[in-house]
Amino acid sequence: MEACRNATLVASWALAERLSNAFEFPLGCTRWVNDGDAFDADDRRFRAVRPPGHHALPPLARARGPAKFAAFADRVQSLVPRTIASAHSPVIPEAYVAQAFDLVLELPEITPPALPELDAILGGVAA
Repeated sequence: MEACRNATLVASWALAERLSNAFEFPLGCTRWVNDGDAFDADDRRFRAVRPPGHHALPPLARARGPAKFAAFADRVQSLVPRTIASAHSPVIPEAYVAQAFDLVLELPEITPPALPELDAILGGVAA
């Protein structure tokens, strides 16, 4: 933000709070947005959209239940995104958006992989 004195950091409160632990930026140069909020930047209008299962995808999807999770995914899909940019995946171009939503809807049924065992990891290091 030092290089762009007129910049505004657009983020949720939670993200701004996390970023403030690592970076110094003037609070007055931030704008907090939440799921569904819209804002203008120059000649464009943006909407903040929390994607289905933002964190801990399969456990969250199972906890919500398949029907509730599907309704949440359908709400996002109804926006007809042409491209999906996420901090947790590569950019998804228009040709793959439908396939990405199909995969997301399978999440409630996916069994997460087993967590690694520390003793096994340490045993491999000591060998």
